[in-house]
Parts: sequence; structure tokens; C-alpha cells
Amino acid sequence: MLNVVQHLHESGIVHRDLKLENFMLDDEFKLKLIDYGMAAPIEGRTGQGFLLTNLGTEQYKAPEVAAGQAYVGSRVDVFALGATLFTMIARTYPIAIKADANDRNYRYMAMDRADFFWNFHAA
Repeated sequence: MLNVVQHLHESGIVHRDLKLENFMLDDEFKLKLIDYGMAAPIEGRTGQGFLLTNLGTEQYKAPEVAAGQAYVGSRVDVFALGATLFTMIARTYPIAIKADANDRNYRYMAMDRADFFWNFHAA
């Protein structure tokens, strides 16, 4: 998965909707990334390196996107990739319904307290 996303970023594109449902296997079991409807240039529309559009699937959305802040597209993709891998292993989303301050796991990530997030899941 990481190689697919890395290739995309090296090509100057961010996906902005990475999620389990957008990774597929072809008939030779090669991983394919689909649904580029929210893709954008990695440097942003203005060339400043930031994107502004609040989009993506709620359970995979990085805190800065949910907060409506300017964001670095590649970092948001990496966050969503982490959420995707978490979902594959834990068989549940890291954020219950949507990126919201009322969700304990989201608060931990927004506060940059990954230790609280992982301690909660280790219990």
C-alpha cells in the first residue's frame, strides 16, 4: 500500500480519499488504487504546498482537514493510509463515526497524543 501511495506522491498527486474501499487487487493480486475523484496536485492549486478543501471519508479524515485548516496533501494521505491499515488490523475504524471533537480517539489524535490513543486500544 505504501509503495502505491509513494508512487502517487512522487508523480505530484495526492489522492485525498484513501480508504480500504479504494484499494483493490487485480487478477494477478497486484494492489491497485482507485477513485481519483478527489485527487489534486501535491503542491496545491496555488502552488504554495497547501490544500484547503474539506473532503474525504469521515473515518479516515486527518484532524487538520476536519478542522477546516490548510493542510499538506501528502500528510493527509499518510494519515488516511494509517487509518486504513488500522482498520484492516483492528477490524474497526480508528474514529467511530466522523472526525469530531466528541470522539475520544479523534481528540487524542487532534491533541497529538498518540500515546493515549494506543494505550486505550491496548487495554
